[in-house]
Amino acid sequence: MATAKKSKIPAAKLELYEKLIATHPNIERKGDVHPYTSLNGHMFTYLDQSGTLGIRLPKDAVEAFLKNI
Repeated sequence: MATAKKSKIPAAKLELYEKLIATHPNIERKGDVHPYTSLNGHMFTYLDQSGTLGIRLPKDAVEAFLKNI
Protein backbone atom coordinates (compact mmCIF):
# COMPACT_ATOMS: atom_id res chain seq x y z
CA MET A 1 0.00 0.00 0.00
CA ALA A 2 1.44 3.37 -1.02
CA THR A 3 1.73 6.08 1.58
CA ALA A 4 0.49 9.58 0.83
CA LYS A 5 3.17 12.17 0.23
CA LYS A 6 3.35 14.98 2.75
CA SER A 7 4.40 18.54 2.03
CA LYS A 8 7.57 19.84 3.70
CA ILE A 9 6.72 23.47 2.98
CA PRO A 10 7.07 25.65 6.10
CA ALA A 11 3.56 26.43 7.41
CA ALA A 12 4.16 30.21 7.40
CA LYS A 13 5.22 30.15 3.73
CA LEU A 14 2.23 28.04 2.74
CA GLU A 15 -0.08 30.43 4.59
CA LEU A 16 1.37 33.41 2.69
CA TYR A 17 0.92 31.56 -0.62
CA GLU A 18 -2.71 30.82 0.26
CA LYS A 19 -3.28 34.52 1.09
CA LEU A 20 -1.69 35.55 -2.21
CA ILE A 21 -3.92 33.22 -4.21
CA ALA A 22 -7.00 34.36 -2.28
CA THR A 23 -6.48 37.95 -3.52
CA HIS A 24 -7.81 36.87 -6.92
CA PRO A 25 -11.02 34.82 -6.63
CA ASN A 26 -10.77 33.43 -10.18
CA ILE A 27 -7.45 31.70 -9.45
CA GLU A 28 -7.62 28.19 -8.05
CA ARG A 29 -4.78 26.66 -6.04
CA LYS A 30 -3.91 23.21 -7.31
CA GLY A 31 -1.63 20.47 -6.04
CA ASP A 32 -1.78 19.01 -2.56
CA VAL A 33 1.93 18.48 -1.90
CA HIS A 34 3.31 20.82 -4.57
CA PRO A 35 0.99 23.85 -4.69
CA TYR A 36 0.68 25.72 -7.96
CA THR A 37 -1.70 27.75 -10.10
CA SER A 38 -2.32 27.44 -13.82
CA LEU A 39 -4.37 29.04 -16.55
CA ASN A 40 -5.17 27.34 -19.84
CA GLY A 41 -2.74 24.56 -18.97
CA HIS A 42 0.16 26.93 -18.24
CA MET A 43 1.55 26.99 -14.70
CA PHE A 44 2.19 30.55 -13.53
CA THR A 45 3.00 30.15 -9.83
CA TYR A 46 4.69 27.33 -7.94
CA LEU A 47 5.68 26.93 -4.31
CA ASP A 48 8.56 24.48 -3.87
CA GLN A 49 9.19 22.35 -0.79
CA SER A 50 11.58 24.90 0.72
CA GLY A 51 8.87 27.59 0.49
CA THR A 52 10.42 29.43 -2.46
CA LEU A 53 7.85 30.98 -4.79
CA GLY A 54 8.27 30.83 -8.55
CA ILE A 55 6.25 33.17 -10.76
CA ARG A 56 6.00 33.16 -14.55
CA LEU A 57 5.18 36.56 -16.02
CA PRO A 58 4.77 37.82 -19.59
CA LYS A 59 7.99 39.36 -20.91
CA ASP A 60 6.50 42.85 -20.93
CA ALA A 61 5.56 42.59 -17.22
CA VAL A 62 8.86 41.33 -15.78
CA GLU A 63 10.63 44.70 -15.57
CA ALA A 64 7.66 46.44 -13.94
CA PHE A 65 7.35 43.59 -11.43
CA LEU A 66 11.02 43.71 -10.50
CA LYS A 67 10.80 47.46 -9.84
CA ASN A 68 8.07 46.80 -7.25
CA ILE A 69 9.79 44.13 -5.17
